[in-house]
Amino acid sequence: MSEDEAVEVLQLLASDTLFAGLPDAAVAGAIVIAELDRAFLLAFEQSLPEGYRVWLDAIEQCRARLRRHPRFDAAQAYVERWMLDCQRRQAGERIEHRKRRLAGSNTPRDDFRWSEAREDAMFVLATLAIHRWLGLPAERWLDGVLQAYRLGGWPCGLHEDGRLVIFDPASLR
Repeated sequence: MSEDEAVEVLQLLASDTLFAGLPDAAVAGAIVIAELDRAFLLAFEQSLPEGYRVWLDAIEQCRARLRRHPRFDAAQAYVERWMLDCQRRQAGERIEHRKRRLAGSNTPRDDFRWSEAREDAMFVLATLAIHRWLGLPAERWLDGVLQAYRLGGWPCGLHEDGRLVIFDPASLR
């Protein structure tokens, strides 16, 4: 069990790097995209272009493996408590975002930061944190997902050959 490693993952939710945009050096072997509509399609839809796996299915399959671990419930409870505290700390930011949105002063990047992509990031990062809390062996694709978040991208899809698809929020102006 490694609470420190789990917290390291969860801290990304409150960091300035979350959705900050990818630097020139992106995740090795990943497919980086700049089209937000395509990113949402790959992240949330079941009917995908040929050659892509359903993102939520991949994450849920990982969660299913984690659920079989005898300490899963303890790991999930720890992660959920941490995430609830994080959401409470960010409540003011969320309210400010809504005020700016009503005033029409948000940028597309602001709106993206608080979109469904954030909910997806919370679920995916919680899954990664549980994996770390349980002290399970590293999985290459999960490490790639974590690296993408650390670099400022949004992992939003999975190609059938195993390559991650990462949306670059820097493409939003």
